[in-house]
Amino acid sequence: MSRCAFRRSFTEETEQLPARARVTTRLAEQVISACRAEPRAVSRVAHEAHLAWPTVMRMLTTTLGLDTGVDRRHVRHLGIDEHRFRTVRYLRDPDTHAVTRVEPWSIVFTDLDDGAILDVVDGRRGATVKKWLAARPRWWRKRVRLVALDMSSEFRSAVRKALPRARVSVDHWHVVRLANEMVTKVRRRRVWELHERRGRATDTPWKYRKLLTCAGDKLSVRQRDKLQQILAEDVELAVAWGIKEHVRQLPVARDNATFQRAWARLESAVRATRLANRSRCSGRCARGDVSSSRSAARGSRTQRPRPRT
Repeated sequence: MSRCAFRRSFTEETEQLPARARVTTRLAEQVISACRAEPRAVSRVAHEAHLAWPTVMRMLTTTLGLDTGVDRRHVRHLGIDEHRFRTVRYLRDPDTHAVTRVEPWSIVFTDLDDGAILDVVDGRRGATVKKWLAARPRWWRKRVRLVALDMSSEFRSAVRKALPRARVSVDHWHVVRLANEMVTKVRRRRVWELHERRGRATDTPWKYRKLLTCAGDKLSVRQRDKLQQILAEDVELAVAWGIKEHVRQLPVARDNATFQRAWARLESAVRATRLANRSRCSGRCARGDVSSSRSAARGSRTQRPRPRT
């Protein structure tokens, strides 16, 4: 019995033609420079480059402008966050007009005072953050007073070593997202325990599941009535929602006294329950320093996808 020979195909990767790229980096640089150097119609530039209009428009919408004077910029509040773009991004240097291809997973460094993007670096590990901070001048690192980041232990360790004098604050968006994930897990678990199946449109918690992750103090009267209907059907889900609302009060605190009172209410609410997801939510929130700075409340200005329900 003869064996079938399997052949594997491969593609050569170069700097101008990365893997899975349909347009070379040089052509992308020419197209972006032609559209941004002077007001020209996208259709005319696409015709000259022999490209389709959606292709050129996609290049323009996925290109970020960097601040080339990072080392000359006085950054006091720094934002560090990993971000996964849906597609490949291009970075354009305003001085040299060079375009660099960036893979989906990147680390975004942001000036929280004005939302300017300082740099976008490939990778998602703490070593990348440490290398980028080490490349900045010493006086630049000493001026940083606050660093807002997610709950990554690698990022926190890198910031502690490179910026020992800076305060580390957890990005408020990540704190609220963690609480919403806890509520979602409780909702899904309760559906399996009660019905032994996934949620359906006929189930009230699944039908109005978006209300469980919304801010309770920003709901309309009609939305509150629907929310009360959900919570009345399942006491355990109501307890989880109440803990989530306590977590939302932590980033609102502007001083240590207010934060300590909000934290005490959260601890008492968590201890009064026996939820399986309580330790992960309260424990990870405790590791972050919810700063009273208004700059930390803004978080990174990059767009982030909402948590899936």
